[in-house]
Amino acid sequence: MNCRNPSLRKDSIQFGATSVAQDRYRKLIHEHEQNRAESNYTRSALAGSATGLALRRGKMSRGRAAAIGSGAGIAAQAVVRAATAETKDNFGDRSYNAKRVEKLPWQIGAATASVAGYKRVAGKARKLTFGVPSVPSMETAAGRFADFLKSRHVRAGLALTGGIATADAVTSGVRPDEGRSRLGSAVGGAGRGALYGAVLAGVEPLLKKRLANSSGKLLGGMAFSGRRSLIQFGGRQQMRDMGNRFVDPLDVASGVSAAYHRDERGVYHPVDVPVRHAQVIRAALNKGRAIHRYGSRTGGLVSDASDALRGKRKADSRGRPLKREWEKSWFKNAVGAAAVGAGLLGHAHAMRRNPEYRAKVQKAVRRSKTAANSVVPDLFPMAAKTREMRFDVSAPDWDVRDQRGRSARVFAPGAQRRWRREKKWHERSENQRRLLGALAVAAGAAGLAGGYKVGATKGVKAARRKTAQKAAATRRAAKAENETIEKMKRRGGGGASAS
Repeated sequence: MNCRNPSLRKDSIQFGATSVAQDRYRKLIHEHEQNRAESNYTRSALAGSATGLALRRGKMSRGRAAAIGSGAGIAAQAVVRAATAETKDNFGDRSYNAKRVEKLPWQIGAATASVAGYKRVAGKARKLTFGVPSVPSMETAAGRFADFLKSRHVRAGLALTGGIATADAVTSGVRPDEGRSRLGSAVGGAGRGALYGAVLAGVEPLLKKRLANSSGKLLGGMAFSGRRSLIQFGGRQQMRDMGNRFVDPLDVASGVSAAYHRDERGVYHPVDVPVRHAQVIRAALNKGRAIHRYGSRTGGLVSDASDALRGKRKADSRGRPLKREWEKSWFKNAVGAAAVGAGLLGHAHAMRRNPEYRAKVQKAVRRSKTAANSVVPDLFPMAAKTREMRFDVSAPDWDVRDQRGRSARVFAPGAQRRWRREKKWHERSENQRRLLGALAVAAGAAGLAGGYKVGATKGVKAARRKTAQKAAATRRAAKAENETIEKMKRRGGGGASAS
């Protein structure tokens, strides 16, 4: 990162900028930190492997020596990074000297490999002709050098060295180190690339025979070999053993378990599964994911316990408190699952030791399932008593061999005409249709009669209501007429007595 830009100075960001700018700057520093760490680890691994090959002694194989050296280089780089982690500032950026110290492991490893491997490489190089014919006429050094450059091995080595040097120079020039110009970074990158390319070109003839032998052994059981073929498991088909049980592809590839393929005749054949098989790769990734998850959680628990004992509070880069591992949901779920599992194990142990208690528990569970199934049918599938069927194997004409194909079929002896009882009158289909038609006619007639009855009942009630109304009106009219006559009589009798 180029810190000469005044807009990215730490003091201006720390005291004059907002929290958003601070977070962005921390993110940028973190990205640079990760890129630098990956580059240093890669270089340390390469330098360590070269050192291991150069310092190899005795009967140790080249692969083992390279692996040990690579591991030592990575371990040294990790120690150096842990030691320089104390120089980080508030934004997580290491000091200039710490960044220089981080490069020491791979630089020291490359120098050690060059010094220690000089005699070994030189001795091997004297024994190699590099494709140059031994011609007596090549007397001068210039002629020998010209013929040496014509060798395809030398041209390949020079091309490899130039390509790596050019690529490293371009990448270093595009992203120069802090405090260095683009030209200086490009020159340094070209030098490092030339060193890597020269080392690889020098050891290539030494490793060629070894790689050819190991590749022949490795590809002996792969699908591209002409002598053996690999069974391709298609779709969701998984590897199985002789008992038709699933097996772990990673165990099959490592030789712990064996996988078999069943052909169309039912014969099992062993399957040679290489490490590069897709199922093996997926199994390794899944297992590695689980190991990484639980390993990180275990490491977090140990770290949080150590911080709690020291009285150190767990916080993020801005000082905000964070949850410890035992305060997170996964730990609570794991504790709950462990408690429930322990209870189930204790109950299983009690049932195993006490047959009477086991019988009572089974009886209670059976009653509960039966009661639940009476409310919701088939809520708990229960074992039903089925009738056992057996074929008469003593019959002479039983034959389970299929004479027309590959599938196993059973041929019953002496097949006879099937006998059925006579149907009853109500079981015949024509009588059932007649009954249904009669019922339909009867239902229609009943409906008409009911409607007529209801209509007639309503008419009678209406007629009776009208008759009652007329009778009431007649009674009212007669009453009114009688009252009028009585009044007239009273008036006439009074006039006669007065006269």
